[in-house]
Amino acid sequence: MINKLKGYVKEPFYALLFMLLVVYVGAPPFLREYTGVFRKLALVWACILLAVYFCKNYRNYLNKYSGLLFLLCVSYGITILVNYHNKLSSNIFSYAYFLVTLLLFFNVFQHRDKITSQKYISIFMKLNVFATFVFAVIALVMFCFNIVGFYETDTGIQHYGLYENRLWGLFNPNIGGMNALIAIAFSLFLYKQNKKKFYVVSIVIEYIYLILTQSRSALLSFFAFIIIFIVFVLIGKEKFFVKGKKPFLFNIGKLVCIVAILLVSVPIVKNVVVIIPNTYIALNNSDSQKQKEEDVRVKLARIENFEEDNADNLSNGRIGIWKAGVKVWKTSPIFGVGLHNVYEDVKGYLDKGTAQAVRNGSMHNVYITTLVSSGVMGAAVFLIFLVIVVWSFIKYLFTGQNTEKKILMGLIFALMLGDCLESRIIFSTSNICFIFWTICGYLIFYEGEEHVSV
Repeated sequence: MINKLKGYVKEPFYALLFMLLVVYVGAPPFLREYTGVFRKLALVWACILLAVYFCKNYRNYLNKYSGLLFLLCVSYGITILVNYHNKLSSNIFSYAYFLVTLLLFFNVFQHRDKITSQKYISIFMKLNVFATFVFAVIALVMFCFNIVGFYETDTGIQHYGLYENRLWGLFNPNIGGMNALIAIAFSLFLYKQNKKKFYVVSIVIEYIYLILTQSRSALLSFFAFIIIFIVFVLIGKEKFFVKGKKPFLFNIGKLVCIVAILLVSVPIVKNVVVIIPNTYIALNNSDSQKQKEEDVRVKLARIENFEEDNADNLSNGRIGIWKAGVKVWKTSPIFGVGLHNVYEDVKGYLDKGTAQAVRNGSMHNVYITTLVSSGVMGAAVFLIFLVIVVWSFIKYLFTGQNTEKKILMGLIFALMLGDCLESRIIFSTSNICFIFWTICGYLIFYEGEEHVSV
């Protein structure tokens, strides 16, 4: 028993699972303060394992993927030293997460045997699907019974239920929408392996939840994922790109029809599901309240505040944030200002509300966040890594036969696209960041019948 426990403690994969579990439990802001000590415990555990792993397996960082991530960590370490006079302790703390994510979790599947890799990836996906499913069900129950409200934390007012005609559930709808996409991709992967009905239910629930969050970045990522799934999995590469004008046009027509059906389903779902909370409201209102029913009934049209000729407002303030980010980057173009200095440096260029959005979600573009935080040095290494990964995955989509791996590659592309409007896949301690790098590592290092060449 003790030896088995020691085996779990020494295994980086279980440190990753513990980190993810703590992140999920602390996802609702009202629970986050109670999980702080567990987050630190998970981080210390992962840092110790990283030190041991690095000393014993330093040759694993000689391949082009891990080597570039090692250079990125070195570059960002220099950034922190250059900016030592500003928020040094906060930057070092986030740097520890940065290191374990890129140097440990990314390499979890390197040199694993096939059986262990399949076992671990199945456990990893099931944890994420189950946790996300629980949050989605809670959010939909809150929606159906019109459970709404807010509370105050150290970071400001937190809303739950339906707010500004978007389904928050227990946390930010942009995070919820992206989690739903990840759960859909993982459910498809797991369903192709064992055909359990639960994964079909999960896909339906997560799709409804995704629509109700009305997250633009999540919906954009979802449709990018669906297009890749249809072309390379559902229809199949050989059949989709079949020689001959008529078969090719027929496949294009099928692709357009499926995407069109999904697009049409978005307003249909919103108009149908809204009947449930509105019926509940009507049944529980008194006669005097029913006279004001129009004012209290649930709507699912995003509240926008923009003029047609104002591109910044149309982007929900993102363009203004990006412009401010470029101004800050110019003050330290080589090594950047460090992640925890971004808010302080950028808020002078923004109004109070937009600055708060930066504080809560960084620059709302992972590539600009990387540029401002780590400068040209860090951004260049990061982009080179992504270009190599994208090229390797594209080649596999056209030549590989493992459809499950193609599903995960579609997810990686979707997350990269979605982070043009968010900032989650790097410089983050969210579950999305851990998932992105773990899945990248799995796709690169898993040596089944076929694997992406290192």
